[in-house]
Amino acid sequence: LYLEKQKKRAPNSYKNNDFYLRHYVLYFFLEKQKLNLIDLWVDHFEKFKDWLETAKGVRGKGVIAFSSKNHAIKALNTFLDHLEGEKVITFSQR
Repeated sequence: LYLEKQKKRAPNSYKNNDFYLRHYVLYFFLEKQKLNLIDLWVDHFEKFKDWLETAKGVRGKGVIAFSSKNHAIKALNTFLDHLEGEKVITFSQR
């Protein structure tokens, strides 16, 4: 549902958000932190930013670039905005 809305909202850049969401945001919160309860993600935002400082690129060639870190944070914020719009989370939880 998120990806369908992103395609309509940003037809030229949804792939970028999808890439960073899958490879960095979901990986960190679901695999590394084992947080499958979305309400807890906000409590680990700073850990996510710290982890991005040492995160390896998808091809494993060193740490990711500064711009990629910003894209990953933007992907997280866009995803949370979507969840808030769908009333899965509330603003107070963010």
